[in-house]
Amino acid sequence: MHIQKRRQKYYLVHSLPKDVQSHFNKTKLIQSLRTADLAVAELRAAVIKPKWRAAIEEARSSAGRGEVGSARAFWEQQLADATSSAERAFLEAAIAGEATRGNVGYWRSQLAVAETEYDRKEVEVIIADEAEIRSQVEQLSDGQLEGQLTTSARNWFDQATGRSVPLREHLEDYRSSLQVAPKSVSMIIKEVSDFSSAHPLSSQVTRKALQEWIDSLKLGGSAPKTIRRKFSAVRGFWKWLQLTEIIPDDLDPFKRVLLPKDEVLKPRRAWKPEQVVGLHEAAKRDGDQLLADLIAIGAYTGMRREEICSLRADDCNEERFVIQKGKTRNAARVVPVHEDLRPVVRRLLKANDAEGYLMPGLPKTKYGVRSNAIGHAFSRLKTRLGFGAGQDFHSMRHTFNTMMEDAGVPEFHTAKLVGHSSKLGLTYGLYGHGAQLKTLIQAISKVRYPGLKP
Repeated sequence: MHIQKRRQKYYLVHSLPKDVQSHFNKTKLIQSLRTADLAVAELRAAVIKPKWRAAIEEARSSAGRGEVGSARAFWEQQLADATSSAERAFLEAAIAGEATRGNVGYWRSQLAVAETEYDRKEVEVIIADEAEIRSQVEQLSDGQLEGQLTTSARNWFDQATGRSVPLREHLEDYRSSLQVAPKSVSMIIKEVSDFSSAHPLSSQVTRKALQEWIDSLKLGGSAPKTIRRKFSAVRGFWKWLQLTEIIPDDLDPFKRVLLPKDEVLKPRRAWKPEQVVGLHEAAKRDGDQLLADLIAIGAYTGMRREEICSLRADDCNEERFVIQKGKTRNAARVVPVHEDLRPVVRRLLKANDAEGYLMPGLPKTKYGVRSNAIGHAFSRLKTRLGFGAGQDFHSMRHTFNTMMEDAGVPEFHTAKLVGHSSKLGLTYGLYGHGAQLKTLIQAISKVRYPGLKP
Protein backbone atom coordinates (compact mmCIF):
# COMPACT_ATOMS: atom_id res chain seq x y z
CA MET A 1 0.00 0.00 0.00
CA HIS A 2 1.41 3.37 -0.95
CA ILE A 3 0.41 7.01 -1.25
CA GLN A 4 0.30 8.64 -4.68
CA LYS A 5 -0.17 12.25 -5.63
CA ARG A 6 -2.70 12.81 -8.40
CA ARG A 7 -3.98 16.19 -9.55
CA GLN A 8 -2.56 17.95 -6.48
CA LYS A 9 -4.31 15.52 -4.10
CA TYR A 10 -3.05 12.40 -2.34
CA TYR A 11 -4.56 8.94 -2.82
CA LEU A 12 -3.97 5.62 -1.08
CA VAL A 13 -3.35 2.86 -3.64
CA HIS A 14 -2.96 -0.89 -3.18
CA SER A 15 -2.44 -3.55 -5.87
CA LEU A 16 -4.66 -6.44 -4.80
CA PRO A 17 -3.14 -9.95 -4.54
CA LYS A 18 -4.31 -12.13 -7.44
CA ASP A 19 -6.19 -14.54 -5.18
CA VAL A 20 -8.70 -11.86 -4.09
CA GLN A 21 -9.05 -9.78 -7.26
CA SER A 22 -12.15 -11.70 -8.36
CA HIS A 23 -13.77 -11.10 -4.96
CA PHE A 24 -13.34 -7.31 -5.27
CA ASN A 25 -13.87 -7.37 -9.06
CA LYS A 26 -10.84 -5.11 -9.50
CA THR A 27 -7.06 -5.26 -9.45
CA LYS A 28 -6.45 -2.21 -7.25
CA LEU A 29 -7.98 -0.42 -4.29
CA ILE A 30 -7.87 3.38 -4.59
CA GLN A 31 -9.08 5.84 -1.95
CA SER A 32 -8.85 9.62 -2.10
CA LEU A 33 -7.31 11.05 1.07
CA ARG A 34 -8.82 14.47 0.25
CA THR A 35 -5.75 16.47 1.13
CA ALA A 36 -2.70 18.05 -0.50
CA ASP A 37 -0.71 17.82 2.74
CA LEU A 38 1.49 14.70 2.82
CA ALA A 39 1.62 14.53 6.63
CA VAL A 40 -2.17 14.61 6.84
CA ALA A 41 -2.39 12.06 4.03
CA GLU A 42 -0.12 9.64 5.90
CA LEU A 43 -2.27 9.89 9.04
CA ARG A 44 -5.46 9.25 7.09
CA ALA A 45 -3.84 6.37 5.21
CA ALA A 46 -2.85 4.76 8.52
CA VAL A 47 -6.53 4.60 9.44
CA ILE A 48 -7.59 3.09 6.10
CA LYS A 49 -4.80 0.50 5.73
CA PRO A 50 -5.94 -1.85 8.54
CA LYS A 51 -9.48 -1.78 7.16
CA TRP A 52 -8.23 -2.81 3.74
CA ARG A 53 -6.07 -5.58 5.20
CA ALA A 54 -9.02 -6.87 7.20
CA ALA A 55 -11.19 -6.84 4.06
CA ILE A 56 -8.56 -8.81 2.14
CA GLU A 57 -8.24 -11.36 4.93
CA GLU A 58 -12.03 -11.63 5.09
CA ALA A 59 -12.12 -12.29 1.32
CA ARG A 60 -9.55 -15.04 1.74
CA SER A 61 -11.37 -16.62 4.66
CA SER A 62 -14.65 -16.67 2.75
CA ALA A 63 -12.86 -18.68 0.05
CA GLY A 64 -11.53 -21.14 2.59
CA ARG A 65 -8.09 -19.47 2.96
CA GLY A 66 -6.54 -17.18 5.55
CA GLU A 67 -6.29 -17.30 9.30
CA VAL A 68 -9.69 -16.02 10.37
CA GLY A 69 -11.88 -18.77 8.96
CA SER A 70 -12.14 -20.78 12.19
CA ALA A 71 -12.77 -17.64 14.27
CA ARG A 72 -15.49 -16.53 11.89
CA ALA A 73 -17.23 -19.90 12.08
CA PHE A 74 -17.08 -19.78 15.88
CA TRP A 75 -18.64 -16.33 16.18
CA GLU A 76 -21.26 -17.03 13.53
CA GLN A 77 -22.40 -20.00 15.62
CA GLN A 78 -22.49 -17.88 18.80
CA LEU A 79 -24.61 -15.23 17.08
CA ALA A 80 -26.97 -17.86 15.74
CA ASP A 81 -27.45 -19.24 19.26
CA ALA A 82 -28.07 -15.82 20.85
CA THR A 83 -31.51 -15.67 22.53
CA SER A 84 -31.87 -11.91 23.05
CA SER A 85 -30.86 -8.61 21.49
CA ALA A 86 -28.77 -7.82 24.56
CA GLU A 87 -26.81 -11.06 24.19
CA ARG A 88 -26.32 -10.37 20.49
CA ALA A 89 -25.06 -6.82 21.22
CA PHE A 90 -22.58 -8.26 23.74
CA LEU A 91 -21.33 -10.81 21.19
CA GLU A 92 -20.94 -8.16 18.51
CA ALA A 93 -18.86 -6.06 20.90
CA ALA A 94 -16.69 -9.10 21.66
CA ILE A 95 -16.22 -9.81 17.94
CA ALA A 96 -15.16 -6.20 17.32
CA GLY A 97 -12.76 -6.33 20.26
CA GLU A 98 -11.13 -9.56 19.04
CA ALA A 99 -10.80 -8.25 15.48
CA THR A 100 -9.21 -5.01 16.70
CA ARG A 101 -6.82 -6.61 19.18
CA GLY A 102 -5.52 -9.09 16.65
CA ASN A 103 -5.15 -6.62 13.77
CA VAL A 104 -1.54 -5.40 13.58
CA GLY A 105 -2.67 -2.68 11.17
CA TYR A 106 -4.97 -1.23 13.83
CA TRP A 107 -2.11 -0.86 16.31
CA ARG A 108 0.16 0.67 13.68
CA SER A 109 -2.54 3.24 12.94
CA GLN A 110 -2.77 4.03 16.67
CA LEU A 111 0.97 4.65 16.77
CA ALA A 112 0.74 6.79 13.63
CA VAL A 113 -1.80 9.16 15.16
CA ALA A 114 0.01 9.41 18.54
CA GLU A 115 0.74 13.12 18.94
CA THR A 116 3.66 12.88 21.39
CA GLU A 117 6.41 10.44 22.21
CA TYR A 118 4.69 9.84 25.55
CA ASP A 119 1.49 8.81 23.76
CA ARG A 120 3.46 6.49 21.52
CA LYS A 121 5.08 4.79 24.50
CA GLU A 122 1.66 4.33 26.08
CA VAL A 123 0.37 2.61 22.94
CA GLU A 124 3.47 0.39 22.80
CA VAL A 125 2.86 -0.70 26.41
CA ILE A 126 -0.67 -1.79 25.44
CA ILE A 127 0.70 -3.64 22.42
CA ALA A 128 3.28 -5.36 24.61
CA ASP A 129 0.52 -6.46 27.01
CA GLU A 130 -1.47 -7.84 24.07
CA ALA A 131 1.61 -9.71 22.80
CA GLU A 132 2.13 -11.16 26.28
CA ILE A 133 -1.46 -12.40 26.39
CA ARG A 134 -1.11 -13.97 22.93
CA SER A 135 2.13 -15.63 23.99
CA GLN A 136 0.62 -17.09 27.16
CA VAL A 137 -2.37 -18.44 25.26
CA GLU A 138 -0.05 -20.15 22.74
CA GLN A 139 2.15 -21.63 25.50
CA LEU A 140 -0.83 -22.85 27.51
CA SER A 141 -2.21 -24.57 24.43
CA ASP A 142 1.15 -26.40 24.21
CA GLY A 143 0.90 -27.38 27.88
CA GLN A 144 3.77 -25.19 29.08
CA LEU A 145 4.30 -21.61 30.23
CA GLU A 146 7.86 -20.30 30.17
CA GLY A 147 7.19 -16.63 30.86
CA GLN A 148 8.66 -15.23 27.62
CA LEU A 149 7.20 -14.31 24.26
CA THR A 150 6.80 -17.09 21.73
CA THR A 151 8.26 -16.52 18.26
CA SER A 152 4.86 -15.85 16.70
CA ALA A 153 3.93 -13.42 19.49
CA ARG A 154 7.25 -11.60 19.04
CA ASN A 155 6.62 -11.37 15.29
CA TRP A 156 3.13 -10.03 15.97
CA PHE A 157 4.56 -7.40 18.36
CA ASP A 158 7.19 -6.31 15.80
CA GLN A 159 4.54 -5.91 13.11
CA ALA A 160 2.08 -4.08 15.36
CA THR A 161 4.76 -1.58 16.45
CA GLY A 162 6.09 -1.08 12.95
CA ARG A 163 9.45 -2.63 13.83
CA SER A 164 8.83 -5.25 11.14
CA VAL A 165 6.74 -5.45 7.98
CA PRO A 166 5.51 -8.46 5.96
CA LEU A 167 7.66 -8.47 2.82
CA ARG A 168 5.19 -10.18 0.48
CA GLU A 169 2.62 -7.49 1.27
CA HIS A 170 4.65 -5.03 -0.82
CA LEU A 171 5.65 -7.26 -3.75
CA GLU A 172 2.97 -6.08 -6.19
CA ASP A 173 3.77 -2.42 -5.56
CA TYR A 174 7.45 -3.21 -6.11
CA ARG A 175 6.61 -4.99 -9.37
CA SER A 176 4.80 -1.87 -10.58
CA SER A 177 7.83 0.29 -9.77
CA LEU A 178 10.34 -1.74 -11.82
CA GLN A 179 11.43 -0.04 -15.04
CA VAL A 180 13.07 -3.00 -16.78
CA ALA A 181 12.12 -5.53 -19.45
CA PRO A 182 9.15 -7.84 -18.62
CA LYS A 183 11.44 -10.88 -18.52
CA SER A 184 13.70 -9.16 -15.97
CA VAL A 185 10.68 -8.13 -13.88
CA SER A 186 9.48 -11.75 -13.70
CA MET A 187 12.93 -12.98 -12.68
CA ILE A 188 13.36 -10.31 -9.99
CA ILE A 189 9.91 -10.88 -8.48
CA LYS A 190 10.44 -14.66 -8.45
CA GLU A 191 13.75 -14.30 -6.59
CA VAL A 192 12.25 -11.90 -4.04
CA SER A 193 9.14 -14.05 -3.63
CA ASP A 194 11.22 -17.18 -2.99
CA PHE A 195 13.31 -15.34 -0.42
CA SER A 196 10.33 -13.78 1.38
CA SER A 197 8.65 -17.19 1.63
CA ALA A 198 11.51 -18.26 3.91
CA HIS A 199 11.91 -14.81 5.52
CA PRO A 200 8.38 -13.34 5.61
CA LEU A 201 9.15 -10.38 7.91
CA SER A 202 11.69 -7.60 7.52
CA SER A 203 12.91 -8.23 11.09
CA GLN A 204 14.01 -11.71 9.95
CA VAL A 205 16.33 -10.23 7.33
CA THR A 206 19.54 -10.08 9.32
CA ARG A 207 23.15 -10.40 8.21
CA LYS A 208 23.29 -13.84 9.79
CA ALA A 209 20.09 -14.93 8.01
CA LEU A 210 21.39 -13.63 4.68
CA GLN A 211 24.71 -15.44 5.11
CA GLU A 212 22.91 -18.68 5.97
CA TRP A 213 20.72 -18.21 2.87
CA ILE A 214 23.80 -17.68 0.66
CA ASP A 215 25.53 -20.72 2.16
CA SER A 216 22.43 -22.88 1.62
CA LEU A 217 22.33 -21.85 -2.04
CA LYS A 218 25.98 -22.87 -2.41
CA LEU A 219 25.32 -26.24 -0.78
CA GLY A 220 22.33 -26.68 -3.08
CA GLY A 221 24.61 -26.43 -6.11
CA SER A 222 23.74 -22.90 -7.30
CA ALA A 223 26.49 -21.31 -9.37
CA PRO A 224 28.19 -18.16 -7.99
CA LYS A 225 26.66 -16.10 -10.79
CA THR A 226 23.17 -17.36 -9.90
CA ILE A 227 23.71 -16.62 -6.20
CA ARG A 228 24.88 -13.09 -6.95
CA ARG A 229 21.82 -12.52 -9.13
CA LYS A 230 19.45 -13.69 -6.38
CA PHE A 231 21.26 -11.57 -3.79
CA SER A 232 21.11 -8.51 -6.05
CA ALA A 233 17.36 -8.97 -6.60
CA VAL A 234 16.61 -9.14 -2.87
CA ARG A 235 18.92 -6.22 -2.09
CA GLY A 236 17.16 -4.13 -4.76
CA PHE A 237 13.81 -4.87 -3.11
CA TRP A 238 15.24 -3.89 0.28
CA LYS A 239 16.50 -0.55 -1.09
CA TRP A 240 13.04 0.14 -2.55
CA LEU A 241 11.47 -0.55 0.85
CA GLN A 242 13.85 2.02 2.29
CA LEU A 243 13.21 4.61 -0.44
CA THR A 244 9.46 4.29 0.08
CA GLU A 245 9.99 4.62 3.86
CA ILE A 246 8.44 1.24 4.58
CA ILE A 247 11.52 0.21 6.57
CA PRO A 248 14.14 2.43 8.28
CA ASP A 249 16.83 3.99 6.12
CA ASP A 250 19.69 3.03 8.42
CA LEU A 251 18.96 -0.69 8.46
CA ASP A 252 21.30 -2.46 6.01
CA PRO A 253 21.94 -6.15 6.78
CA PHE A 254 23.38 -6.66 3.28
CA LYS A 255 26.72 -5.08 4.19
CA ARG A 256 29.67 -7.45 4.65
CA VAL A 257 27.74 -10.53 3.52
CA LEU A 258 30.25 -12.88 1.92
CA LEU A 259 29.33 -13.83 -1.64
CA PRO A 260 31.00 -16.61 -3.63
CA LYS A 261 33.54 -15.49 -6.16
CA ASP A 262 32.72 -15.85 -9.83
CA GLU A 263 34.07 -18.98 -11.41
CA VAL A 264 36.90 -18.61 -13.88
CA LEU A 265 35.07 -19.47 -17.06
CA LYS A 266 36.81 -21.14 -19.94
CA PRO A 267 36.97 -18.80 -22.92
CA ARG A 268 34.61 -19.60 -25.77
CA ARG A 269 36.44 -21.39 -28.59
CA ALA A 270 35.72 -21.26 -32.29
CA TRP A 271 34.57 -24.40 -34.09
CA LYS A 272 36.96 -25.89 -36.60
CA PRO A 273 35.43 -26.03 -40.10
CA GLU A 274 35.37 -29.84 -40.04
CA GLN A 275 33.55 -29.75 -36.68
CA VAL A 276 30.86 -27.52 -38.16
CA VAL A 277 30.47 -30.02 -41.00
CA GLY A 278 30.16 -32.83 -38.44
CA LEU A 279 27.47 -30.96 -36.49
CA HIS A 280 25.49 -30.31 -39.67
CA GLU A 281 25.68 -33.93 -40.81
CA ALA A 282 24.68 -35.21 -37.34
CA ALA A 283 21.60 -32.98 -37.32
CA LYS A 284 20.58 -34.30 -40.74
CA ARG A 285 21.11 -37.90 -39.62
CA ASP A 286 18.83 -37.21 -36.66
CA GLY A 287 16.16 -36.05 -39.11
CA ASP A 288 16.27 -32.49 -37.70
CA GLN A 289 16.43 -30.51 -40.92
CA LEU A 290 15.56 -27.21 -39.25
CA LEU A 291 18.50 -27.55 -36.85
CA ALA A 292 20.77 -28.42 -39.78
CA ASP A 293 19.54 -25.27 -41.56
CA LEU A 294 20.23 -23.17 -38.46
CA ILE A 295 23.79 -24.50 -38.32
CA ALA A 296 24.33 -23.81 -42.02
CA ILE A 297 23.02 -20.22 -41.84
CA GLY A 298 25.09 -19.51 -38.72
CA ALA A 299 28.21 -20.96 -40.32
CA TYR A 300 27.93 -18.95 -43.54
CA THR A 301 26.80 -15.62 -42.02
CA GLY A 302 28.09 -15.38 -38.44
CA MET A 303 24.58 -14.34 -37.36
CA ARG A 304 23.43 -14.74 -33.76
CA ARG A 305 21.00 -17.59 -33.05
CA GLU A 306 18.03 -15.33 -32.22
CA GLU A 307 18.78 -13.13 -35.25
CA ILE A 308 18.38 -16.17 -37.52
CA CYS A 309 15.23 -17.37 -35.79
CA SER A 310 13.67 -13.87 -35.89
CA LEU A 311 14.24 -13.30 -39.61
CA ARG A 312 10.97 -12.50 -41.39
CA ALA A 313 10.44 -14.20 -44.74
CA ASP A 314 9.60 -10.81 -46.29
CA ASP A 315 13.09 -9.60 -45.34
CA CYS A 316 14.87 -12.46 -47.07
CA ASN A 317 15.54 -13.63 -50.62
CA GLU A 318 18.21 -15.70 -52.33
CA GLU A 319 20.50 -12.65 -52.47
CA ARG A 320 20.36 -11.15 -48.96
CA PHE A 321 19.10 -11.25 -45.39
CA VAL A 322 17.82 -7.98 -43.96
CA ILE A 323 18.07 -7.82 -40.17
CA GLN A 324 15.78 -5.03 -38.97
CA LYS A 325 16.94 -4.99 -35.34
CA GLY A 326 18.94 -7.07 -32.92
CA LYS A 327 20.97 -7.25 -29.75
CA THR A 328 22.79 -3.95 -30.33
CA ARG A 329 22.21 -0.82 -32.42
CA ASN A 330 24.78 -2.10 -34.92
CA ALA A 331 22.85 -5.35 -35.37
CA ALA A 332 20.51 -3.86 -38.00
CA ARG A 333 22.25 -4.70 -41.25
CA VAL A 334 22.17 -6.46 -44.61
CA VAL A 335 23.99 -9.79 -44.93
CA PRO A 336 24.58 -11.30 -48.37
CA VAL A 337 23.49 -14.91 -48.90
CA HIS A 338 26.49 -17.13 -49.56
CA GLU A 339 26.15 -19.05 -52.81
CA ASP A 340 26.34 -22.40 -50.94
CA LEU A 341 23.45 -21.26 -48.75
CA ARG A 342 21.01 -20.33 -51.50
CA PRO A 343 19.34 -23.76 -51.75
CA VAL A 344 18.57 -23.59 -48.00
CA VAL A 345 17.02 -20.12 -48.28
CA ARG A 346 15.00 -21.15 -51.33
CA ARG A 347 13.61 -24.19 -49.50
CA LEU A 348 12.78 -22.25 -46.34
CA LEU A 349 10.97 -19.53 -48.27
CA LYS A 350 8.80 -22.19 -49.89
CA ALA A 351 7.93 -23.61 -46.46
CA ASN A 352 5.55 -20.65 -46.00
CA ASP A 353 5.54 -20.31 -42.21
CA ALA A 354 2.10 -19.26 -40.94
CA GLU A 355 3.60 -16.48 -38.82
CA GLY A 356 5.78 -15.20 -41.64
CA TYR A 357 9.20 -16.25 -40.35
CA LEU A 358 12.02 -17.73 -42.43
CA MET A 359 12.57 -20.49 -39.85
CA PRO A 360 9.13 -22.14 -39.59
CA GLY A 361 7.31 -23.56 -36.60
CA LEU A 362 9.55 -22.40 -33.77
CA PRO A 363 7.68 -21.84 -30.47
CA LYS A 364 7.98 -18.48 -28.74
CA THR A 365 8.67 -18.00 -25.06
CA LYS A 366 6.35 -15.64 -23.15
CA TYR A 367 8.91 -12.93 -23.88
CA GLY A 368 8.75 -13.46 -27.64
CA VAL A 369 12.08 -15.33 -27.98
CA ARG A 370 11.97 -17.97 -30.77
CA SER A 371 15.42 -19.52 -30.47
CA ASN A 372 15.23 -21.19 -27.03
CA ALA A 373 13.89 -24.60 -28.05
CA ILE A 374 16.15 -25.04 -31.07
CA GLY A 375 19.06 -23.73 -28.99
CA HIS A 376 18.50 -26.53 -26.49
CA ALA A 377 18.40 -29.00 -29.38
CA PHE A 378 21.80 -27.72 -30.56
CA SER A 379 23.23 -28.05 -27.02
CA ARG A 380 22.03 -31.65 -26.77
CA LEU A 381 23.52 -32.43 -30.17
CA LYS A 382 26.98 -30.98 -29.48
CA THR A 383 27.10 -32.57 -26.01
CA ARG A 384 26.26 -35.95 -27.48
CA LEU A 385 29.11 -35.50 -29.96
CA GLY A 386 31.54 -34.90 -27.09
CA PHE A 387 31.91 -31.09 -27.15
CA GLY A 388 32.05 -29.20 -23.87
CA ALA A 389 30.90 -25.86 -22.46
CA GLY A 390 33.63 -23.89 -24.24
CA GLN A 391 31.88 -24.33 -27.58
CA ASP A 392 28.27 -23.38 -28.28
CA PHE A 393 26.24 -21.92 -31.13
CA HIS A 394 27.74 -18.48 -30.54
CA SER A 395 31.15 -20.03 -31.25
CA MET A 396 30.01 -20.11 -34.88
CA ARG A 397 30.51 -16.32 -34.97
CA HIS A 398 34.11 -16.85 -33.85
CA THR A 399 34.59 -19.40 -36.62
CA PHE A 400 33.18 -16.98 -39.20
CA ASN A 401 35.35 -14.09 -37.95
CA THR A 402 38.45 -16.29 -37.97
CA MET A 403 37.79 -17.38 -41.56
CA MET A 404 37.36 -13.76 -42.64
CA GLU A 405 40.59 -12.74 -40.93
CA ASP A 406 42.51 -15.66 -42.45
CA ALA A 407 41.19 -14.67 -45.89
CA GLY A 408 42.52 -11.12 -45.46
CA VAL A 409 39.11 -9.42 -45.31
CA PRO A 410 39.39 -5.93 -43.74
CA GLU A 411 38.13 -5.85 -40.17
CA PHE A 412 35.51 -3.15 -40.80
CA HIS A 413 33.94 -5.31 -43.55
CA THR A 414 33.68 -8.25 -41.15
CA ALA A 415 32.24 -5.93 -38.48
CA LYS A 416 29.59 -4.81 -40.96
CA LEU A 417 28.64 -8.42 -41.67
CA VAL A 418 28.38 -9.62 -38.05
CA GLY A 419 26.82 -6.44 -36.64
CA HIS A 420 29.74 -5.11 -34.62
CA SER A 421 30.73 -1.46 -34.35
CA SER A 422 33.71 -0.61 -36.53
CA LYS A 423 36.02 2.06 -35.15
CA LEU A 424 37.08 3.63 -38.43
CA GLY A 425 39.47 6.50 -38.93
CA LEU A 426 38.39 9.95 -40.15
CA THR A 427 38.42 9.07 -43.86
CA TYR A 428 36.34 5.90 -43.65
CA GLY A 429 34.26 6.90 -40.63
CA LEU A 430 33.25 10.45 -41.58
CA TYR A 431 33.27 10.56 -45.35
CA GLY A 432 32.87 6.91 -46.32
CA HIS A 433 29.49 5.22 -46.84
CA GLY A 434 30.39 1.88 -45.26
CA ALA A 435 31.04 -1.35 -47.06
CA GLN A 436 28.85 -1.56 -50.18
CA LEU A 437 26.85 -4.74 -50.79
CA LYS A 438 29.03 -5.80 -53.69
CA THR A 439 32.11 -5.63 -51.48
CA LEU A 440 30.37 -7.60 -48.75
CA ILE A 441 29.34 -10.30 -51.25
CA GLN A 442 32.98 -10.69 -52.27
CA ALA A 443 34.03 -10.84 -48.63
CA ILE A 444 31.49 -13.48 -47.58
CA SER A 445 32.30 -15.67 -50.58
CA LYS A 446 35.69 -16.39 -48.98
CA VAL A 447 34.00 -18.53 -46.29
CA ARG A 448 34.35 -22.22 -47.20
CA TYR A 449 33.40 -25.45 -45.41
CA PRO A 450 34.74 -28.40 -47.42
CA GLY A 451 32.21 -31.22 -47.44
CA LEU A 452 29.29 -29.16 -46.10
CA LYS A 453 26.19 -29.84 -48.22
CA PRO A 454 23.26 -27.71 -47.07
